[in-house]
Order: sequence, then C-alpha cells, then structure tokens
Amino acid sequence: MIKIDYAQYTNEELEDVWQQVDDNQYPTRAIDIYLVMYKRKIERFDNQPEFSSIEKELMAYLEEEYQYQQRELSAKENRIVKLIENRCQ
Repeated sequence: MIKIDYAQYTNEELEDVWQQVDDNQYPTRAIDIYLVMYKRKIERFDNQPEFSSIEKELMAYLEEEYQYQQRELSAKENRIVKLIENRCQ
C-alpha cells in the first residue's frame, strides 16, 4: 500500500479527507490525517457553514444536520486519540 503524504494537503483538503475517512476500516489513515491537522492547529469543523438568504425551515434542517455531523466527527476524534494512546503504550 502506498503511504500518502498528508503534509502536502491544504487545510481544506485535510478537513475533507478527515470527514470522508472511515476510521474503523482505515485507523492508520485516520491517525495520519488527524496528526497532520493537530500539528497545523487546524480549528476543525468549528465554523458554522455560511448560508445566504435561505428559508428558516431549511436553516433549521441544515443546523440539525450540522450538529449531527459535529457529534459524529467528535466521536471519530475520540476513537483516534484512544488508538494513538494505545499505540504509544
């Protein structure tokens, strides 16, 4: 398997691959991405998405989806940190 150099990725590309990687199937890849993001001090996923003039109902739906995604990504981060800790022991 080819080792991917995530250091060459932009911050936006890192955030994109972080969202897409399945940490259960590819834990090493998820760790690699997370560590590059951590070293760069990327404030991942903390900014609300920018919306123009969308109806309130749609905004509520998008906010709910955004919050769901944030919970999922935080859970992924917790799993990866535990994997890193276990490998360091």
